Amino acid sequence: MRSKKGEKELQVVFTLLILLIVSVVVLGLFFKMVRKADDPIGIELRKQQIQQMKEAAFSKCRNLCSEAQDRDSTIEFCREIVQMDTDGDGVLEEKGTYGKWEFCEDRIPCSVLLDSDYNCKKKAGDCKKVLMDNLPSVYCSLFWSGDFKGSCNQLAQGSQNNWIEVFGYNEEPSGRRCRA
Repeated sequence: MRSKKGEKELQVVFTLLILLIVSVVVLGLFFKMVRKADDPIGIELRKQQIQQMKEAAFSKCRNLCSEAQDRDSTIEFCREIVQMDTDGDGVLEEKGTYGKWEFCEDRIPCSVLLDSDYNCKKKAGDCKKVLMDNLPSVYCSLFWSGDFKGSCNQLAQGSQNNWIEVFGYNEEPSGRRCRA
């Protein structure tokens, strides 16, 4: 008699345990679906973060440009690389555009970002010459080595929007080989 009573109690405990596990899984799925729904607060937060990233990139580049009065500060401006999510999707490892130039969002030279900014007199073409003449090793490591493409590696060859080709950043400095 006692063994049947013990069996019943075990069955009840086992059944309750299974119901508990199933309800936790169902609730977890429900909350995951609710979170994935278009959460206006999350969307607005992402937009603000992306806008802050853009403002920080522009601010840094504009400050360096305005300070670029001598050779050293011009080199500092010309070698600066920033990141900016231009399309707002939260992914930096892809091609982006700003103005007429296309680039990888995780590797944008300040001189290219500000190329259409009329307050900045330092342009991408000028920076190429400054770096090639003064610091060819920096030019080679920053631009010519292939790292200038960033991680997206999707810049269109032969495109009039490809700043690398338009400004000739795909050329080695004269008298120096960038490749090993």
